Amino acid sequence: MNNLFLGYESRYSGAFDLQDTFKTAPRMCALATTNLTNGVNYFRGKQEMSYIVSAESTEGNRIIDNMDTGKDWIFQNGSSAEHLGRYDEYGNGGTFYIATANEDDVAKHRTILRGCSRLNNLVETYLYVEVYNNKAPDFATDVESAFTVEVDEVFEYQLPEIDDSEAGDPYYTGTPILYVEADLDPLNEFPPFLSFNNITRTLSFRPDSKWYQGLEWKFRIVLKESDGTDNVMKVTECTVKVAGEVLNLFDVLEFTDYTFEMEKPDRYGATSITWSNPVNTTFVQENWDGMFDVYLKNVTLRDHNQSMPLLSWDYLSSSEDNKTMYFKARFHEPYMLGLLTKKSDRLYVHFKYDLLDMHGWFKEDKTFYRGMFLNYPNGTAANHTLQRVYPDECQKDGELSPPIAEDAEFESTKNREKLYVKQRIDLQFDFENQEMQYMRQFAVKTYWYLCGVVVFQFIMLAFRNVGFLPLWTLIEYMQLCAFIPLYNFRMIPYLYDAFKPFLVSHLVLSNDPKVLIEMKDDFFNINYDYYTLSVAKLGQALALLTCLAVVVIALNILVFIVWVATPKDTALGKALGGVLKQFRFNAYIRFYMLAYFDLTFFAVMKYVEGNTTTKLR
Repeated sequence: MNNLFLGYESRYSGAFDLQDTFKTAPRMCALATTNLTNGVNYFRGKQEMSYIVSAESTEGNRIIDNMDTGKDWIFQNGSSAEHLGRYDEYGNGGTFYIATANEDDVAKHRTILRGCSRLNNLVETYLYVEVYNNKAPDFATDVESAFTVEVDEVFEYQLPEIDDSEAGDPYYTGTPILYVEADLDPLNEFPPFLSFNNITRTLSFRPDSKWYQGLEWKFRIVLKESDGTDNVMKVTECTVKVAGEVLNLFDVLEFTDYTFEMEKPDRYGATSITWSNPVNTTFVQENWDGMFDVYLKNVTLRDHNQSMPLLSWDYLSSSEDNKTMYFKARFHEPYMLGLLTKKSDRLYVHFKYDLLDMHGWFKEDKTFYRGMFLNYPNGTAANHTLQRVYPDECQKDGELSPPIAEDAEFESTKNREKLYVKQRIDLQFDFENQEMQYMRQFAVKTYWYLCGVVVFQFIMLAFRNVGFLPLWTLIEYMQLCAFIPLYNFRMIPYLYDAFKPFLVSHLVLSNDPKVLIEMKDDFFNINYDYYTLSVAKLGQALALLTCLAVVVIALNILVFIVWVATPKDTALGKALGGVLKQFRFNAYIRFYMLAYFDLTFFAVMKYVEGNTTTKLR
């Protein structure tokens, strides 16, 4: 409803500060009017005061019920009275709520609630609202606002008496209340060593920790009325400082720092992760994928340098000291790793950088991973503040990152992204791989094939009596082929099995040697090791050659004795004479050629080592 008519002012009302003239003054334009009895007495800054019309004035309630098309609460000059409060037509059938903290509102106000009936007749009610000035309670004397205390010192300060100058006024309500609260700035914490006794008005400071030393806190002493609002109160901003120099926890405390190293993978993919301090290896193993990435850098000289996943990364066991964890790595195409042109193949174990903050502690949303730390021997939980992972690298990121207050979104992770260990991958002999299994089975079959070829050729040449030169030539070439894996270069792992059958030409007839057992795991160099040609196997081959030499000499002696006892002009005598010539000019030369490579390349005499720990050595 728009204000077509201002509140009526007569020479009996509006010009005088008298309620009775306001009550009886005639209204020229209003069909029905009434003064709401008593009015409202309100102290500025108090809590909201309610004036329920139905409880105070029956006539006023009846007139308000006739305001069908809306209600306006205004002053006599027609301006809105809403800065004094509000009128709620639904609260208890109609209620005025008075609340103001503005000092300009301190006065006696004549307000009008006007509206129109459904017949468009103007009706009005009149309410006096007198706002009294109100000041916050204060202290009788000045309050100390700056405090300096010592560590392990108890310091108490009693606040002065409270002076409430308005106490006892006719319409004054409430009592002074006093309390202590934190500073409004959320970055300023409340002093953890401060307590307040409201009865005795005493502040008690008890800084009982050296970590308070050199630090400063802010707090507020608040004095207000029990039924007042925050608009009228006495606030004293205070500071308290603990004497001394600020302690740097990184210089004072003894931390347990965790790092890890990786052992170089062996030819079967077995490796280990060793921690600098004991860890909960069961927890680490169960949460490995959440904490680590494992991959390899497959490097070809000119083609590529890229990260590749592993076929599997299997946990095997842990050491009793809870520091070493054993794993087995399996790769896709393992026989292509560690070759002569791929000496830069590396296995990486990478700690996930997003788990740690810039001090080396697990982030707040990653505290679950603190389970990797062991508890104290008595079963109590360890102090995780003293346990850090790669703190030096994490703190370098702190030096690269701006303060949180300047740019909370930016945080360097440059150094945390480098929390990895790597080891070179040598030739991999993974016999679970299908290609490697195939070549091993092929080698076994080839071994028996070559043995059969040598025996068959010997029988056929002896039967045809054409000489054994083709057989000697075949054996010599087999001996040469058997040397190839021993040269100083690396072959694709499955090719070592492909060449092993040729070792039969050197009388290496079995995988399990029967002599020099203590040296079955000793090798001249890494190439012999890849070829699984141990000193024990070579010793066994030399022993067989010696036995063969004894047999040749014994046969020579036997043939000579029979030849001496046989007439020379007989057919047998001539035949025995021809055999003796074969011994003299052929058999010993062929035996020497057969044994030459073994004596020069495989002889036990090549095994030069100062290890004399056993009787055999």
